[in-house]
Amino acid sequence: MDRKSEAMMLFVTMVGGQFAGQRIECHDIEIYLARNEQDLVSAFRNRNRPDLKARHIDGWIALPLCGAAPHEAKPREILFLAELGQNRADSFYELHDYALIVATDTRSAIREAKAMHPGWHVDNLINLSREAEVLGERLDPRGSKDGARLVSKYIRQ
Repeated sequence: MDRKSEAMMLFVTMVGGQFAGQRIECHDIEIYLARNEQDLVSAFRNRNRPDLKARHIDGWIALPLCGAAPHEAKPREILFLAELGQNRADSFYELHDYALIVATDTRSAIREAKAMHPGWHVDNLINLSREAEVLGERLDPRGSKDGARLVSKYIRQ
């Protein structure tokens, strides 16, 4: 299959690096539209972030898309990325993990995340359905969650 015939995907990318004066590495989520890993890495390298030293990708979630967002009523379900946190008495650092959650609103997404991950709290929610819409694309919340491909791969800028 040539690159032009590959379908666009939404890449939810974990990016790490260090700001001037920081003692430890920080992480954030960056969202990209790309057809494959090669296009993702190219888009990542073309995004200018001079304030972040040693910028790199730690991994990503590739989500299938449904195509251009139509001018119709919004779907009832939304795909969220929940940033989960957990504090333990024997750890200096708050543990973090992430989960894809399908829900109708943020409150139900938080409830679902906590039910699926007992002992964890929700630090943040990212509305991936809206992120895709802003980029002119559309997610099928359940289909995209079921078709998600997680990759842990370190790539320097």
